[in-house]
Amino acid sequence: MRTLCGFVVLALAVSVLQAAGADNSALKKDMPYVQARLTLLSAGWSPSPQEPAQSAEQRCGTRVEICGAYPETEACSGTGMGFCAFRFRNARGNILAITTTGEGLGDLTVYSWRNE
Repeated sequence: MRTLCGFVVLALAVSVLQAAGADNSALKKDMPYVQARLTLLSAGWSPSPQEPAQSAEQRCGTRVEICGAYPETEACSGTGMGFCAFRFRNARGNILAITTTGEGLGDLTVYSWRNE
């Protein structure tokens, strides 16, 4: 019975996400960001940083090549695991935030994501 209840709750959660247009099931931890980005763009998501008026230096510090390549970039850290934050919006207004790790433009991999 517990298994059945868990399944029903999971099925409802998936259907709510899909109905809201916020399905991001194609995203996987450690997938290359370039692949995740292409998947999202082809599914109708658009770059949507919270502070698009800020300069690349203000958002990304010394990692301006990432801000230059990806307009959805919100911020990048210059130390540690090299986290960067990206933000997308779909036609229904849903927001998807993605965090990556990696030092260089070609090294970014998906670390986590969430619907906002």
